[in-house]
Amino acid sequence: MTEEVLAMPDTAMQRPDEAVEESQFIDAVSAAIDSLPERERLIISLYYVEELNLKEIAAVLGVSESRVSQLLSSVVKKLRSDLKVGPGGR
Repeated sequence: MTEEVLAMPDTAMQRPDEAVEESQFIDAVSAAIDSLPERERLIISLYYVEELNLKEIAAVLGVSESRVSQLLSSVVKKLRSDLKVGPGGR
């Protein structure tokens, strides 16, 4: 029985208030991403969802790899600003 308890993931022991806060944060991030222009949403999706690297995204968009890096950095900064999130997290 002790082994079963030790094997439980940390999320199972999450306090209800933390679970609500995390859910609200995820909703806010989703809403912020939804409000982005289509091209910026595409960049976020290709990088974080599809897990393409900058070179692959550059090929999809028809721009240079360095331009993709600039665009991605700009979008992330915009989202952090909209969500009032610092570089280290919430």
